[in-house]
Amino acid sequence: MQACRKAANGEGMDLVALTDHNSIEGYRYLRPQFETLKLQARDQGLRMPAILPGVEFSVGGETPIHFLVVFASQTDPDDIHRAIAHVFGSADLFDPKTGTPRATGHSVTAFLDKLYDYCRPSSGERDLAFVILPAHVDRGQGLLKETAGAALRRETPVPPAIWDEMSGHLRQRAIVRSDWHGFQAAGEFERLPQAFRELLYQWAAARRSEDWDALTPEQKTRYREEKHWPIVQSSDPHKYEQIGSSFTWLKMEVPDVEGIRLALLDPQSRLRRMAAGPPSRPQARIERLHVRRTDYFEDIEIPFSPCMTTLIGGRGTGKSTVIEYLRHVLDRARAEDFRDEEPDGVQAAVNAVLSPKEERDFGETPGTLLNGHEITADIVVSGRPYQIRRRGSGLEVHQEPDRGTDRPASLEVRSLVAPRFLSQRQIARIARNAASQRRELDALIEANRLRMIRTEMEAASGEFSELQTRRARLRRKAARRPTVETELQTVNDQIAFLQGEGRKEVFGRFDEFERQRIWLEDQRTALSGLADRLEGEANVVGAPESDGGSATANPHATSWLQSVAERVRAARVAAAQSLREQAEAARTLEKEIGEEQAKDWKPKYAEARSAYEALRAELESKGIDFDEHEDLLSQRTELEREQASLKNIDDELIELETESRRTRLRLAAAHETRLQARRDQATTLESMDADVRLEGRAAA
Repeated sequence: MQACRKAANGEGMDLVALTDHNSIEGYRYLRPQFETLKLQARDQGLRMPAILPGVEFSVGGETPIHFLVVFASQTDPDDIHRAIAHVFGSADLFDPKTGTPRATGHSVTAFLDKLYDYCRPSSGERDLAFVILPAHVDRGQGLLKETAGAALRRETPVPPAIWDEMSGHLRQRAIVRSDWHGFQAAGEFERLPQAFRELLYQWAAARRSEDWDALTPEQKTRYREEKHWPIVQSSDPHKYEQIGSSFTWLKMEVPDVEGIRLALLDPQSRLRRMAAGPPSRPQARIERLHVRRTDYFEDIEIPFSPCMTTLIGGRGTGKSTVIEYLRHVLDRARAEDFRDEEPDGVQAAVNAVLSPKEERDFGETPGTLLNGHEITADIVVSGRPYQIRRRGSGLEVHQEPDRGTDRPASLEVRSLVAPRFLSQRQIARIARNAASQRRELDALIEANRLRMIRTEMEAASGEFSELQTRRARLRRKAARRPTVETELQTVNDQIAFLQGEGRKEVFGRFDEFERQRIWLEDQRTALSGLADRLEGEANVVGAPESDGGSATANPHATSWLQSVAERVRAARVAAAQSLREQAEAARTLEKEIGEEQAKDWKPKYAEARSAYEALRAELESKGIDFDEHEDLLSQRTELEREQASLKNIDDELIELETESRRTRLRLAAAHETRLQARRDQATTLESMDADVRLEGRAAA
């Protein structure tokens, strides 16, 4: 409880969910203690958070997806225990040898069906209030699972990212199910995989009873431009000290599960991530700058107005130096903050100010930071004060500095606050550089809109480059066509020469049988590969997670929907069975061909080879290099194969040209979208009496 009160930068937690793996016993044991602490807190005037019971279910099989299920505060632990038992059935909740939690063994659909079946049965005997959140949707272990070796994956006890487990029909079911209330993720929405964000757009549309595919481009843009999503951030602590290290701002009247549900339904006004601050936050501001031990200032403190601060002074009084110190302490002097600068440009001037020096000489030599220097900025973000300290040893962020704690927090300054710094030299450069002016307009465009435009431009540009590379490779390959034809003619002539002088019949017969042998091997290999592909497709079609009946999970589903689900399921099972039968037929045919080849064809091949070997012995006894003939036969086979593949290159090149044109148009459209965004921003500036000149150029 002390950890909860100290959490969230000392503000304390108002609402906490206790979610053990596959169990409610921890909460059951602690619940009486919570009641006692609540009475003590009331008598002592201390805060007491609402503590909700919950369960973290491991759903699936060997690589499960974790689901957080949080119940209302008054839910009887016995009901939650029975819900867990109903989900697992006769399966063990924990490994009897190690005590580690086990997975349900069910698909996501089966898990949700069982959970709702117990908590909200159609009979109406229970109506347990709860919210469901797929957990760790962006957990790095998904990447680990994809890249690490099998042994490491087995030894990693953490769940994979939900996106890594969501493929094919599972993603489609996630779209149509409306009984997920949101998601739990560690990172920002913009850092989630693009494909997963696309899933969220479709899921949000389905929650509003809208068909994503039927929406207009403008309606889809409305979803893509939304800033806030039902994604909660939580600490998932393994130690008491970690409680509240990561949290979510939720706006609610009563801290209970219904408040969570409403916040997830309306994230625009009721939900913010930890770093974003609560809804309707005030603008970030600088309150004070304190500079010690620099070339120009031994110890100076500069207060800032919450509205506007102007530095006024003559040349050389330190105005620009103060700006550069602010840039330095707020970590805005990185290389990416000075794009497309000339070598002796603004970044070089800034670095000259922020370089260290041994002794004070008031600007006679480059650098201004003396030994023992310290630059401190007091800022306020979302109503919370921070102190940023920059010394030679590095950068520190201190939360609530007035509380007397001097331990730095694990926060990044660039994520906490994002000011823009423009020095006199930068402003002068912007005035004469069109590219810099366009970047300034980009900086004013709404962040999500600009991010989407840039993502599309990067994707289209990358695809176009890849197409260009493929086209160049095909053209190089096509250029070999005359060479291959010449080499093939030469090889045929050499073979004809060796097969002369009465040896042509033996050579020709053996050559024909060799061609037949290679052809038979190719056919049997193709049949074997076909059988494997059919078997693999059957496994995909008939897999449990391919079940398309998720719409029937709703207790109000009609009997017709149930029948549709059964018919689809039966069709899928029948298709999988048919594919397996075809795979078996292909394997049987391959075996039959092998047996027939051994019985009917190989004796004739052996006879031809025997004559060929006899001729070989005869020629070698006369000093003729017979191995040259076999090499030529092998070389001819490879050249004929290459010649056959080259015949399709012209069609491939035509197809690539068409695809390249489409991608080029897509890239041009992205540039046009960015140009329109710049025009919109310029129009906004003009409405504010700003002096704006906009020059648009078509993309090459």
